Amino acid sequence: MNIIIRNIQYIAYQTTKLPDYTQSILLFVCILIAFQLTKQYIIKYIREHTKKTKFSWDNMITEILDHIKTSLLLVIALYFSTKNLTFSTELENVLHFTYQAALIVQVLLLVQAAIRIFFRNKMQQVTESNNKDLITLYDFSSKILASVIWIIGGVFFLSNIGYNVASLVTSLGIGGLAVALAVQNILKDILSGFLILLNKPFQIGDFIKFEDPKQAGTVEKIGLHSTIIRTVNSEELIVANSDILNSRIFNLRSRQKRRTTFDIFLSLDTSAKQIEQLVTDIQNLLEENEAIDGDKSRVKFDTYNQFAAVINVVIRMKGNKLETFLDTKEEINLAIKKLVDKRKINFAEHHAVTSS
Repeated sequence: MNIIIRNIQYIAYQTTKLPDYTQSILLFVCILIAFQLTKQYIIKYIREHTKKTKFSWDNMITEILDHIKTSLLLVIALYFSTKNLTFSTELENVLHFTYQAALIVQVLLLVQAAIRIFFRNKMQQVTESNNKDLITLYDFSSKILASVIWIIGGVFFLSNIGYNVASLVTSLGIGGLAVALAVQNILKDILSGFLILLNKPFQIGDFIKFEDPKQAGTVEKIGLHSTIIRTVNSEELIVANSDILNSRIFNLRSRQKRRTTFDIFLSLDTSAKQIEQLVTDIQNLLEENEAIDGDKSRVKFDTYNQFAAVINVVIRMKGNKLETFLDTKEEINLAIKKLVDKRKINFAEHHAVTSS
């Protein structure tokens, strides 16, 4: 506020005439109009010369030009249109620094847009071949390059306005060390993400599980900092990439078939004939189900103790899709309950059907 008041006082005592301000306003408007006309001409020219080719350069360049921000353009136009006016040194420095910041930010936005469009087109090409590894790698590289571009732009701006970047970093001292320690884990996760993409311990779509059985699910996204896993309960599990590399992971991608086993505990007053009939009924049930490999599934009267007679059931699926597995398992459980009721058999009082 003080800067504005001082410059109003400064301008009031200057010899700058009204025609000078009129000239600046006209120049400001001309710069904006010239830019819009140039932008439209470039787009029209490119489209006319590329419409007969199979390349989509016109769409790419048009999309890049759309990232030119009007607010930044206004700052740049204001700077050039006021070059003939006289201001205090303080205000001239502010205008100069603002112009440089606006110009650098605009260039960075265009470069960032070009990087994203380039990798997006690459990802679209790879999508047709369903190569999920390359899709993730392109997405990863796009974000890394964009971050590097902005860091370089920030360093360039500080250097351009007179800061000695090397001395600035050195002067940070303990503060710089604290920042370095704070970002250490972030950089560790980013490097771990690159190692995951390069070594491919798992891919998007793989079903993986950790030593903790509750931490298991399908990989949905491999990001810069973390990996997102969709659990069996449809919960979103977010795990830092560095934690993944430091853990023991079981990748079930190569598993062609799913398997489950469970015990049925029957009351001790169940007769041998009833047990034999139930075993046969369940075996037939498994063989008739199209989702189950009946030849490799088995039903056996396993054992009995002072509490129950135990039938052991082992089911092997023909495929490995989780949803099919869960649906079939539920279907078999309901069918077994109906068979038990049909045979007028009772479950053991101190046991229930357990599974693994």
